Amino acid sequence: MRQIYSRAPSFHSLEAAKFRTKREREIAKIITGDIATQQWNEGEPVFINLHGKYGAARIGCSKRGYYGALKALLDQDYLITDNHYIKGKKAKGYQTTEKLVSGGFKWRTYTLNQVGADQMQQAFEENQDTEAQLAHFPSLRPDWMLSAAIGYMERKKATGHITGIDYDLFYKHIKNPQQLSEAIEAVVTVSDELGAKDRFFLIGELKWRFIQLHDLRQGTLPYQCHQSTVNDRIYSTLTQIPREFRKAMRVQYAGEKWTKWGHPAELAAYNGKEMTEVDVKNAQPCLLAALLTKEGVRADDLLKDTTEGKFHGLMMQTLGIEPSEKDTTYKPALFHFLYGRHNDPTRKEFKAAFRALYGSEATNWIESHKREHGHHELPIIMQKMEAAAMIYRAARRVRHLFPSAPVITVHDSLMIPHEEKIIKAAVKAVKGAFFDLYGLNVTVTHELRGIQ
Repeated sequence: MRQIYSRAPSFHSLEAAKFRTKREREIAKIITGDIATQQWNEGEPVFINLHGKYGAARIGCSKRGYYGALKALLDQDYLITDNHYIKGKKAKGYQTTEKLVSGGFKWRTYTLNQVGADQMQQAFEENQDTEAQLAHFPSLRPDWMLSAAIGYMERKKATGHITGIDYDLFYKHIKNPQQLSEAIEAVVTVSDELGAKDRFFLIGELKWRFIQLHDLRQGTLPYQCHQSTVNDRIYSTLTQIPREFRKAMRVQYAGEKWTKWGHPAELAAYNGKEMTEVDVKNAQPCLLAALLTKEGVRADDLLKDTTEGKFHGLMMQTLGIEPSEKDTTYKPALFHFLYGRHNDPTRKEFKAAFRALYGSEATNWIESHKREHGHHELPIIMQKMEAAAMIYRAARRVRHLFPSAPVITVHDSLMIPHEEKIIKAAVKAVKGAFFDLYGLNVTVTHELRGIQ
């Protein structure tokens, strides 16, 4: 079985924990490191689902050894569980505790089995679309300092959790993302209103992201690209990183042959080109409107507002949410409305605003569908619709026209080189795919970072 290397936190508090064997302690360190990094990837300390069979295969231990380490962590209050089986997932949710994180951590690199990068292999597959994307990953590297690092820190500052960034220290002494990760507590000032666990989570997330950025820049991050058999979306290394990192990507020669002047020894297509994203505005609400129309539900206003790109602005205005809170307050509420359970009381406010703007018929159909088919089914239908347009139509069309160009799908957007003829072709392909499949005249934008 092929081996991979994974960098993860090793918590100091586990040195004082009681385990039956040294191997069990090692398994526990890997489990807690995995949970913490997945929480940082999610951007909040949520419950993380673990699967014993694939977790054990990834570590190279028996299921009995895996569950033994997990039980020891739960018994000693290093982890807590929601003890809830999520529909469609044979896993429980686990979350780190303050006892675990209070002692801090150090970075460790673990040798793991490739199956760990392909969790739940029966739910993922490799095919022509994933292979075409994966082939270009080694040649995509971020311009890290201005676009990636500063952009990401400024977004965190906008949440109010970071109150200051020491740019003098940053520019004078930080030479690469790994140094930034190590010095992050000196570079940023964390709000005094955060508790100990929230402070740890924020600092840990920043350290993890900049280590991730360092590995991206060095080309040492394990690349993966798989298509889900559940919702047809492609999940890859580039869908799991912050958008600021993606916007900072540039095509960079990744071959092995160089001249004595440090130049590529062979012609590399699009070498040096910045990447841009061609994005569908209001993609999920647009698809919801198309689905409602197909089901015979009146959704004219929703269809008009989503295709014209006005949906988010109108909903935020109705909810009284400021534009600066779009990522932190509005989008979580939107996804909770679309993906949450029909009887969840925390969906009431968004549901009321949606009903006020787009009527009871559409709102009642959404709630009825969730009751009859489960809360996961509606988003899966919309994600399959999105994948049919973006992966099977738009991306394949652009790849056919420009065989040497990296064409990467990031759910409702395409990452392509910033070249006028490719951008025009991508915009035409995306708009054509949504119109041909669903009759939608979607609004498509493309964005290039402003800082070179």
